[in-house]
Amino acid sequence: MHKRHIFTVILLLILPPLVHLNLHLSPSPSLTEMWQGYLPVLIAEGGEYSAEELDAIFTKQGWTDIISEASQKIEIFTYQGPKQIGYTQLDRLMEPSDPRYDRYLKSLKGYFRGNLDGKPAQVIYLGHVPDERSILEGTIQQLEDRGMDFFIPHLETGKNYLYQLFFLLNLCILSVMLPRRGRILLLVGGATMFTGALSLQLPLFIMLTAQLVGWAVCIEWAGTAFTRHFNIGYSLMRQDLKKRIALYVLFAASGSIVGISSGMYTGNGKIVLLCLNISAIHAGLLYLYYNITRRRVRRQQHPLFFPIPMGLRKGGMPVIVPKWGLIICTAVVIPAVFYWAVADRSVQDVTYPQPVQSGPAQDLEWDSISSFLKQKETALSLEAEINVENNLPDISDYIMHRAYQDSYIYGREYSFPYPGETVSLKVYEKQNSGIREQDRIFMIFTDDWYTDIITDASKNGVSRLLYAQNQPVSTAHRKIDTFRIPTHTFLGYVAIFLLGGPIVYSIIAVRKNKKGFAFEKNQHRKGQKVA
Repeated sequence: MHKRHIFTVILLLILPPLVHLNLHLSPSPSLTEMWQGYLPVLIAEGGEYSAEELDAIFTKQGWTDIISEASQKIEIFTYQGPKQIGYTQLDRLMEPSDPRYDRYLKSLKGYFRGNLDGKPAQVIYLGHVPDERSILEGTIQQLEDRGMDFFIPHLETGKNYLYQLFFLLNLCILSVMLPRRGRILLLVGGATMFTGALSLQLPLFIMLTAQLVGWAVCIEWAGTAFTRHFNIGYSLMRQDLKKRIALYVLFAASGSIVGISSGMYTGNGKIVLLCLNISAIHAGLLYLYYNITRRRVRRQQHPLFFPIPMGLRKGGMPVIVPKWGLIICTAVVIPAVFYWAVADRSVQDVTYPQPVQSGPAQDLEWDSISSFLKQKETALSLEAEINVENNLPDISDYIMHRAYQDSYIYGREYSFPYPGETVSLKVYEKQNSGIREQDRIFMIFTDDWYTDIITDASKNGVSRLLYAQNQPVSTAHRKIDTFRIPTHTFLGYVAIFLLGGPIVYSIIAVRKNKKGFAFEKNQHRKGQKVA
């Protein structure tokens, strides 16, 4: 068997798995970039639903790990022993001046407070669960049906099927604009790209649309070039093929860069791999089309005739501009207008607790948290240290709180416990005719104590949220940009078509005229007729 046939068979066997691979390479937008493992939800206060009722709504929708003010439990000292109570019960059981009402307990409420356009809002943290997207859609529908004013940071905008519809619309319009030869190949190549568009959002739509236009540029040339090459010869075949591949790479790379720059996806590896995989599929389809054209021409009874222009046509661009305007309208204007129409402008000012990593990443070992605390104390200003109620507690504050509650009966101050630290009191014993004073150790902060405390931290409330970050982080109320996609993503998207498109199509128009004389020369050399 000829090597070309062997390679074709191998290619036919490889293409289906490559197309199926698009399903796994298609990235899903990240729901949140802030809290690892949790999705913050802000709900404006003043409604008819209590914190407990809100928890019940989320539980009914399928959320199993809910951190809210209603579900938060705390450990406090009592003279009957340590006691766990609900955080909402604290104000009823303790006066603000109670020494047990420590700094951690006073500032813990800040984790459940946010701001929506100047209105106070509750913040609830939902732990990621399987089938999260369908559960989230049901939750959003429930909140909307109940008339709640809510906001979910970094939730992607728009429905998947609308961007898929735009992609199919672009594919159909490009196929109509192209010559008859190669039109089927364009549709097949576009269909293979569509397998990677199941979670299609604007950044991924940008990438696939740009790569689709690059594919159309290649097919617009190949559809006629391959047929003429096998009928009358084409001396510039390799040179023009390299130019088309370069244009394809330009569009594919530009679309990928714009998609990555959106910041919607947690990792960029899948976007790059998806782009490369689609490029490999397109290369394989182009090679198959090349061989199919060769076989079809060999089965012809005589070489085909081709129309040859009698002179250079002037004013080629006006013919191209209407077509390019159609592409601009479908590929750029309609999706952009749709995006800006559905973008959430009802909320312009959003503030809620967000983690702030300071310094190099560390773990949650005792020494690491101690080092983190020293760095934080060095960075804090005197005003911030005095006004402690405005500072949100971190994992080191949680450990201080637990150490203080455990050693409260012995009079220990509220401070961070260091490994091996002892808690002692002076005791007086009668000895002979006098009284002897001595220090008696009542408590030692051992590794076992720390293991128990950090294990408890992973089970409940805010400490569980902090534990899930896998490293010590500070927390602060910060504002975020409510528009989901950065402006530079739109600018890059438009630039691909406004700047790159007309240049490409002007090159195509000029090359068509020059090729006509080359074909005519070759035909005359072979003694073939021209029309």
